[in-house]
Amino acid sequence: MFHRLMRALVPSGVLYASWKYGETERTEASSGRLFCDMTEQRAEALAQAEGGASIEACWISEDVRADRRSQKWLNVIFLCRKIQDDTKRDRYGARERREGGAVPATGTL
Repeated sequence: MFHRLMRALVPSGVLYASWKYGETERTEASSGRLFCDMTEQRAEALAQAEGGASIEACWISEDVRADRRSQKWLNVIFLCRKIQDDTKRDRYGARERREGGAVPATGTL
């Protein structure tokens, strides 16, 4: 998902993201939702794996909900330098359509 978000940005675009602070991945039993916690090191690894992203700012904050003050959140601002994308795009950044209106199947955005 991070890769798709970074590819959606123009060069010098920014992405703000926040995660619960930690190193756990878990699925909530009641809803089946997947949660992925994050540390500064994991966020840096995400940026490095992207090969065109860097971390502009990173900080830890506490949850603002009174009953969850002990929970910490990692906040990150990523900067997109240039992500390699071979998909042809129109002047608005959308993938070009083939005749008949079909979007080329590329497997990625």
